[in-house]
Amino acid sequence: MDPKLLLSPHKPLLVSFNERPHLSIKPRFPTSTIQSAATSQFMGEALILGNKYTFRTPPPRRTLEPVRAAVKRRKELPFDNVVQRDKKLKLVLNIRKILVSQPDSTMSLRGLGKYRRDLGLKKRRRFIALLRKYPGVFEIVEEGAYSLRFKMTPEAERLYLEEMKIKNELEDVLVIKLRKLVMMSVDKRILLEKISHLRTDLGLPLEFRDTICQRYPQYFRVVPTPRGPALELTHWDPELAVEKW
Repeated sequence: MDPKLLLSPHKPLLVSFNERPHLSIKPRFPTSTIQSAATSQFMGEALILGNKYTFRTPPPRRTLEPVRAAVKRRKELPFDNVVQRDKKLKLVLNIRKILVSQPDSTMSLRGLGKYRRDLGLKKRRRFIALLRKYPGVFEIVEEGAYSLRFKMTPEAERLYLEEMKIKNELEDVLVIKLRKLVMMSVDKRILLEKISHLRTDLGLPLEFRDTICQRYPQYFRVVPTPRGPALELTHWDPELAVEKW
Protein backbone atom coordinates (compact mmCIF):
# COMPACT_ATOMS: atom_id res chain seq x y z
CA MET A 1 0.00 0.00 0.00
CA ASP A 2 1.24 3.40 -0.91
CA PRO A 3 2.51 5.22 2.21
CA LYS A 4 1.12 8.55 0.88
CA LEU A 5 -2.36 7.21 1.21
CA LEU A 6 -1.76 6.51 4.86
CA LEU A 7 -0.98 10.21 5.53
CA SER A 8 -4.01 11.58 3.69
CA PRO A 9 -6.91 12.82 5.84
CA HIS A 10 -9.97 10.73 6.21
CA LYS A 11 -12.18 13.65 5.01
CA PRO A 12 -12.02 15.27 1.61
CA LEU A 13 -10.28 18.61 1.23
CA LEU A 14 -13.21 20.15 -0.62
CA VAL A 15 -15.13 22.63 1.50
CA SER A 16 -18.83 22.84 0.91
CA PHE A 17 -20.52 26.22 1.27
CA ASN A 18 -23.90 24.67 1.84
CA GLU A 19 -23.17 24.07 5.48
CA ARG A 20 -21.83 26.61 7.94
CA PRO A 21 -18.52 25.69 9.46
CA HIS A 22 -18.53 24.83 13.13
CA LEU A 23 -15.86 26.89 14.83
CA SER A 24 -15.26 26.61 18.50
CA ILE A 25 -13.62 29.55 20.28
CA LYS A 26 -12.16 28.67 23.58
CA PRO A 27 -11.52 31.48 26.03
CA ARG A 28 -7.92 32.15 26.87
CA PHE A 29 -8.72 32.08 30.55
CA PRO A 30 -11.27 29.88 32.25
CA THR A 31 -14.61 31.33 33.28
CA SER A 32 -13.93 30.88 36.94
CA THR A 33 -10.78 32.98 36.63
CA ILE A 34 -12.66 35.94 35.04
CA GLN A 35 -15.46 35.77 37.61
CA SER A 36 -13.04 35.73 40.48
CA ALA A 37 -11.04 38.62 38.97
CA ALA A 38 -14.17 40.77 38.66
CA THR A 39 -14.77 40.60 42.42
CA SER A 40 -11.20 40.40 43.64
CA GLN A 41 -9.63 43.01 45.89
CA PHE A 42 -7.01 43.80 43.29
CA MET A 43 -9.41 44.58 40.46
CA GLY A 44 -12.12 46.07 42.66
CA GLU A 45 -15.85 45.61 42.57
CA ALA A 46 -16.46 48.74 40.43
CA LEU A 47 -14.76 47.28 37.36
CA ILE A 48 -16.55 48.20 34.15
CA LEU A 49 -17.50 44.63 33.32
CA GLY A 50 -21.23 44.55 32.74
CA ASN A 51 -21.85 40.86 32.80
CA LYS A 52 -19.22 38.21 32.36
CA TYR A 53 -17.71 39.36 29.06
CA THR A 54 -19.58 42.52 27.95
CA PHE A 55 -18.10 46.04 28.24
CA ARG A 56 -20.08 49.29 28.48
CA THR A 57 -19.26 52.10 26.07
CA PRO A 58 -18.97 55.59 27.62
CA PRO A 59 -21.86 57.97 26.87
CA PRO A 60 -21.27 60.63 24.19
CA ARG A 61 -19.96 63.96 25.38
CA ARG A 62 -22.38 66.86 25.43
CA THR A 63 -21.25 70.21 24.11
CA LEU A 64 -21.68 73.01 26.63
CA GLU A 65 -23.57 76.01 25.32
CA PRO A 66 -23.68 79.47 26.89
CA VAL A 67 -26.63 80.15 29.13
CA ARG A 68 -29.06 82.57 27.57
CA ALA A 69 -31.31 84.06 30.18
CA ALA A 70 -33.11 87.38 30.18
CA VAL A 71 -32.76 89.25 33.47
CA LYS A 72 -35.59 91.59 34.28
CA ARG A 73 -34.31 94.77 35.90
CA ARG A 74 -36.51 96.42 38.41
CA LYS A 75 -36.50 100.18 38.48
CA GLU A 76 -36.21 102.04 41.75
CA LEU A 77 -38.24 105.20 41.23
CA PRO A 78 -36.78 107.17 44.18
CA PHE A 79 -33.23 106.42 43.07
CA ASP A 80 -34.02 107.19 39.42
CA ASN A 81 -35.51 110.53 40.43
CA VAL A 82 -32.34 111.45 42.31
CA VAL A 83 -30.19 110.54 39.30
CA GLN A 84 -32.34 112.59 36.94
CA ARG A 85 -32.25 115.64 39.22
CA ASP A 86 -28.48 115.33 39.52
CA LYS A 87 -28.17 115.29 35.71
CA LYS A 88 -30.31 118.41 35.39
CA LEU A 89 -28.30 120.19 38.08
CA LYS A 90 -25.00 119.39 36.36
CA LEU A 91 -26.39 120.62 33.04
CA VAL A 92 -27.51 123.93 34.57
CA LEU A 93 -24.16 124.43 36.31
CA ASN A 94 -22.25 123.72 33.09
CA ILE A 95 -24.35 126.24 31.15
CA ARG A 96 -23.84 128.78 33.93
CA LYS A 97 -20.09 128.16 33.83
CA ILE A 98 -20.06 128.89 30.09
CA LEU A 99 -22.23 131.95 30.58
CA VAL A 100 -20.13 133.59 33.30
CA SER A 101 -17.00 133.15 31.16
CA GLN A 102 -18.41 135.67 28.66
CA PRO A 103 -17.41 139.35 29.01
CA ASP A 104 -20.85 140.67 29.96
CA SER A 105 -22.28 137.33 31.19
CA THR A 106 -24.65 137.22 28.23
CA MET A 107 -24.55 134.89 25.27
CA SER A 108 -26.45 134.21 22.08
CA LEU A 109 -28.23 130.93 21.54
CA ARG A 110 -26.21 130.38 18.38
CA GLY A 111 -22.99 130.78 20.33
CA LEU A 112 -24.19 128.25 22.89
CA GLY A 113 -24.61 125.73 20.08
CA LYS A 114 -20.82 125.45 19.83
CA TYR A 115 -20.78 123.79 23.26
CA ARG A 116 -23.44 121.23 22.42
CA ARG A 117 -20.97 118.34 22.50
CA ASP A 118 -19.40 119.49 25.77
CA LEU A 119 -22.84 119.66 27.35
CA GLY A 120 -23.74 116.19 26.09
CA LEU A 121 -26.84 117.35 24.21
CA LYS A 122 -28.32 115.88 21.07
CA LYS A 123 -28.40 117.81 17.83
CA ARG A 124 -32.17 117.90 17.59
CA ARG A 125 -32.69 119.43 21.01
CA ARG A 126 -33.39 123.16 20.89
CA PHE A 127 -31.67 125.42 23.38
CA ILE A 128 -34.60 127.80 23.67
CA ALA A 129 -36.84 124.97 24.91
CA LEU A 130 -34.12 123.84 27.31
CA LEU A 131 -33.55 127.28 28.84
CA ARG A 132 -37.26 127.89 29.28
CA LYS A 133 -37.42 124.88 31.58
CA TYR A 134 -35.40 126.86 34.14
CA PRO A 135 -37.02 130.32 34.28
CA GLY A 136 -35.60 130.94 37.73
CA VAL A 137 -32.02 130.60 36.46
CA PHE A 138 -31.93 131.86 32.85
CA GLU A 139 -33.65 134.76 31.16
CA ILE A 140 -34.06 134.97 27.37
CA VAL A 141 -33.69 138.41 25.82
CA GLU A 142 -34.77 139.15 22.26
CA GLU A 143 -32.49 141.46 20.29
CA GLY A 144 -33.79 142.07 16.82
CA ALA A 145 -36.00 139.81 14.76
CA TYR A 146 -33.80 136.70 14.67
CA SER A 147 -31.33 137.34 17.50
CA LEU A 148 -31.95 135.74 20.88
CA ARG A 149 -29.61 136.05 23.83
CA PHE A 150 -29.82 134.74 27.35
CA LYS A 151 -28.41 135.65 30.73
CA MET A 152 -28.89 134.80 34.37
CA THR A 153 -31.82 136.17 36.29
CA PRO A 154 -31.05 138.74 39.03
CA GLU A 155 -31.76 136.17 41.76
CA ALA A 156 -29.53 133.54 40.13
CA GLU A 157 -26.75 136.10 39.70
CA ARG A 158 -27.01 137.11 43.36
CA LEU A 159 -26.76 133.50 44.49
CA TYR A 160 -23.78 132.97 42.20
CA LEU A 161 -21.88 135.93 43.67
CA GLU A 162 -22.66 134.75 47.19
CA GLU A 163 -21.44 131.27 46.31
CA MET A 164 -18.18 132.67 44.92
CA LYS A 165 -17.65 134.69 48.10
CA ILE A 166 -18.05 131.64 50.32
CA LYS A 167 -15.76 129.57 48.11
CA ASN A 168 -13.04 132.22 48.24
CA GLU A 169 -13.24 132.31 52.03
CA LEU A 170 -12.95 128.53 52.27
CA GLU A 171 -10.38 128.11 49.53
CA ASP A 172 -7.42 128.30 51.92
CA VAL A 173 -8.87 125.43 53.95
CA LEU A 174 -9.50 123.40 50.80
CA VAL A 175 -5.93 123.92 49.61
CA ILE A 176 -4.58 122.61 52.93
CA LYS A 177 -6.81 119.53 52.69
CA LEU A 178 -5.67 118.90 49.14
CA ARG A 179 -2.01 119.28 50.08
CA LYS A 180 -2.38 116.80 52.94
CA LEU A 181 -4.10 114.34 50.65
CA VAL A 182 -1.29 114.45 48.08
CA MET A 183 1.35 114.18 50.82
CA MET A 184 -0.22 110.92 51.97
CA SER A 185 0.33 109.28 48.56
CA VAL A 186 3.37 107.09 47.87
CA ASP A 187 4.68 108.96 44.83
CA LYS A 188 3.40 112.38 46.02
CA ARG A 189 1.05 112.23 43.07
CA ILE A 190 -2.68 111.43 42.73
CA LEU A 191 -4.80 111.15 39.61
CA LEU A 192 -7.32 113.93 39.17
CA GLU A 193 -9.95 111.30 38.47
CA LYS A 194 -9.41 109.84 41.95
CA ILE A 195 -9.61 113.27 43.55
CA SER A 196 -12.89 113.96 41.78
CA HIS A 197 -14.37 110.90 43.53
CA LEU A 198 -13.59 112.59 46.88
CA ARG A 199 -14.66 116.04 45.72
CA THR A 200 -17.83 116.11 47.82
CA ASP A 201 -16.09 114.78 50.95
CA LEU A 202 -13.31 117.35 50.69
CA GLY A 203 -15.67 120.20 49.81
CA LEU A 204 -13.95 120.93 46.49
CA PRO A 205 -15.85 122.86 43.84
CA LEU A 206 -16.99 121.23 40.63
CA GLU A 207 -14.34 123.07 38.60
CA PHE A 208 -11.44 122.42 41.02
CA ARG A 209 -9.23 121.25 38.12
CA ASP A 210 -9.33 124.68 36.50
CA THR A 211 -9.33 126.77 39.69
CA ILE A 212 -7.53 125.40 42.75
CA CYS A 213 -5.19 123.08 40.86
CA GLN A 214 -3.99 125.95 38.65
CA ARG A 215 -3.86 128.85 41.13
CA TYR A 216 -1.25 127.43 43.50
CA PRO A 217 1.83 126.31 41.56
CA GLN A 218 3.91 126.77 44.71
CA TYR A 219 2.14 123.77 46.25
CA PHE A 220 1.22 121.41 43.40
CA ARG A 221 1.00 121.12 39.64
CA VAL A 222 -0.87 119.03 37.07
CA VAL A 223 1.35 116.54 35.22
CA PRO A 224 0.48 114.01 32.49
CA THR A 225 0.77 110.30 33.29
CA PRO A 226 0.03 107.12 31.31
CA ARG A 227 -3.18 106.76 33.33
CA GLY A 228 -4.29 110.37 32.89
CA PRO A 229 -3.53 113.81 34.38
CA ALA A 230 -2.44 113.79 38.00
CA LEU A 231 -1.84 116.34 40.74
CA GLU A 232 1.80 116.32 41.87
CA LEU A 233 3.18 117.90 45.01
CA THR A 234 5.86 120.57 44.48
CA HIS A 235 6.52 121.59 48.10
CA TRP A 236 6.70 119.43 51.20
CA ASP A 237 5.53 121.14 54.36
CA PRO A 238 6.68 119.29 57.53
CA GLU A 239 4.05 121.11 59.61
CA LEU A 240 1.29 119.46 57.59
CA ALA A 241 2.83 115.99 57.86
CA VAL A 242 0.90 115.05 60.99
CA GLU A 243 -1.71 112.39 61.68
CA LYS A 244 -4.47 114.79 62.67
CA TRP A 245 -6.32 116.74 60.04
